[in-house]
This record gives sequence, structure tokens and C-alpha cells, in this order.
Amino acid sequence: MNKQEFYEEVEYILNSGHEYKEAWINNRRSGRWGPREPGNGRFKGFGLVRWFNEDLVTINLYHPYPVNYRCEDYAALTYLTSLMTCYIIDQHAEGLYERNLSINSLFED
Repeated sequence: MNKQEFYEEVEYILNSGHEYKEAWINNRRSGRWGPREPGNGRFKGFGLVRWFNEDLVTINLYHPYPVNYRCEDYAALTYLTSLMTCYIIDQHAEGLYERNLSINSLFED
């Protein structure tokens, strides 16, 4: 898995927009910072997921739960999928609680 494929998977899991940017190398010297822009891994409304190589991915999210986690790339995708699944279940359970329902009542006739 390369960097662009990883960010596409994270974008799909978080259901958030992300525009992949190729590394920009300037052969001319144009000042200290040049035309620099923020790099890859910023997911609006969620936080930051950075892919350094296949052995190191950092996950720093503030939504749906505050998370600081380091792992390998495939473990990161599994972790994010689990996190979003838990969030969806929590949201559904919260809605049931507000309506004074239980999960068992959904399966009763």
C-alpha cells in the first residue's frame, strides 16, 4: 500500500473529504518557506492521520473520540474502522435511550 492509497482508504472510512497532494520539490531557491501548503493527512472535522511509512502511522483525532495512537498502516485502518463503528453504535444507542427504548424492543413483534 502506498501513501495515496492509504489516504484514500482513511477518507472512505471517515467519510470525509481529503485532497492528496504530491510532494512539491522546488529546484529554485525562493525564500525560506517558498509556496508551502499544509501537507496530507488533515481530515476536516476529525483531526490528523499521518502516514510516514508502512511501519509508522500516527492518528490524532478530536472527533468522534479524542485519540492519540501510533501503529502500522493496516492496523491504523482497522483501528479507524472499529472507532467509527463504535461511534455509530453509540449514536444509535443514545437515540434509543432518549426514546426510552431498549435494543431488545427492536426485535420483539
